[in-house]
Order: sequence, then C-alpha cells, then structure tokens
Amino acid sequence: MVSEYRASPLLARVRTQRCQPSDESSLDAGARPANYCEVGGNPSVGKVQAFTHLLLEQLRPRSLAVVMNVVSNTRADLVARGVIAACLEAGREPASTISVFRVPGAWEAECEEILAHYGIAALDRSVGIDDAARRAVGALAA
Repeated sequence: MVSEYRASPLLARVRTQRCQPSDESSLDAGARPANYCEVGGNPSVGKVQAFTHLLLEQLRPRSLAVVMNVVSNTRADLVARGVIAACLEAGREPASTISVFRVPGAWEAECEEILAHYGIAALDRSVGIDDAARRAVGALAA
C-alpha cells in the first residue's frame, strides 16, 4: 500500500502487519510524511528496491527514514539490500539518503554489516519507534 501526502520530508515506513498504528510517531515528532509504504511479510530485495526506487525517482526526497515498528521475522538484511540498491540505482549516495534505518527482525547482524559498509548506522530494537522518528526529523534539520 502506498499513500501520498502533499508534504515533505519523505518518511517511508516499512511495516509488516496492517494492524499497527500508521504515522503517529512521525507526526508526533513533527514530520509530515510524504509517503508511506507497506511491504508485507518477507519482501524480496527486488520488491524493496522497486518501491524505493519509485519513491526516489518520483518524489525526489532529501532523505528516507526506513522504520519498521514491530519485531518480526522480516529479514532486515533483505530490506537493507533493497533500499541501498535503489539508492545506487538512482545515483544517490546511500549514507546521505538514508537518515534512519530501524528494521528489527531476522538477520539483524547481516543488516548491520551491509549498512555499515555504506556508512549507515542501523538502529537496533532498543531504539523505540518514537525515538527513530525524532532522529529522522532531527537529521533533516541538520
């Protein structure tokens, strides 16, 4: 599901279950998300890459916040690979495009290694979704 908002910055939230709150955390942090994406259970690298590339090319946001608010079996490494591949495909530097990456799930250690290779710090499950949203908004102000 992709929902458009008429404001920026872009806050793309990757979620795995439909029963979770929508953009309350980002709104509470002072952001007005330009888009919201839901990928479902275990998305493929290609699926994540395709929708991330679409967001980068059509909306041209300054940055992306990739935030999943539930600890699940979603493979965090696949989400990281897809988002990074889309950044590279769009000619964008991943470290300057991804402001926050918080995807607690399976394969977190591999995810952290992938992100570190591109100069991106992964937020682990000890960082709450509200704090992740505040960090994304703070990164835009910097």
